[in-house]
Amino acid sequence: MVVSISPFDFYLQRAADDQSLSVDLGLIDLSVPETLDLMSNFRTARSRQSLAFSIRCQLRLSDATRYNLKELSTAGVTQVTLSDPNQWRQLPHRDVMVLRAIRAANEYAIEVIWLLREFAEIAGIDSNYAARLFHLSPPTYDPKNPSFSVSWRESLLPRSLTHARGPGFIRIFDQRNNSRFVTLAGLQYRLWQLAEGGISLDQILEVGGGGRSTIARFFTALEAQELVYISDGFVVPLSLRRSLSESWTSGLQ
Repeated sequence: MVVSISPFDFYLQRAADDQSLSVDLGLIDLSVPETLDLMSNFRTARSRQSLAFSIRCQLRLSDATRYNLKELSTAGVTQVTLSDPNQWRQLPHRDVMVLRAIRAANEYAIEVIWLLREFAEIAGIDSNYAARLFHLSPPTYDPKNPSFSVSWRESLLPRSLTHARGPGFIRIFDQRNNSRFVTLAGLQYRLWQLAEGGISLDQILEVGGGGRSTIARFFTALEAQELVYISDGFVVPLSLRRSLSESWTSGLQ
């Protein structure tokens, strides 16, 4: 008689033997029920057993949403590779999608492996502009632009741009150069929330309130302060949500 062992049972046995689990799942498809079941099992095992999980996987850019990355984090995923770079050209606003994916993953303590070439060619960024992104996972080494990749890694300041929310406001802590606080409340906080929601700048102008010129000036000012990324009609806030273990005065974690 042949006994069938599920992928999860196999991984769980490995974890029980070593009291930890480090595994590379390769490319996962989050539309497949088997993948969702596997992640659910990992999540349950982490909550019920004292096992250290370190799971790596590849993810299509279109699947790298904030919700999916949060779910992967709770399952024990610590590293995601954005795969299928050749297919990115078929996606609209892919620079915005890449940046949103990296930001969301980093918020949930997931390292992102990604290609600078695709993002830089789309966004037209140079090393000076990229300095505002040095709090995010750096790109992999790019032989076509080695100094850019190396500079990003050498200048990396993890979680040096963070924020925390309060009732009706958000407070941003920027430690990339000189430490400073930026507080947004009222209409400004509402506009920030709309940008985080992923809608286009045109949609924000329609529903934001306060007048189109006021809204446009607000986001232009945030871009000048290197707090948002604006491209092709979309705004991406750059700060990461602070964790409960971070205090405002503790400096870099």
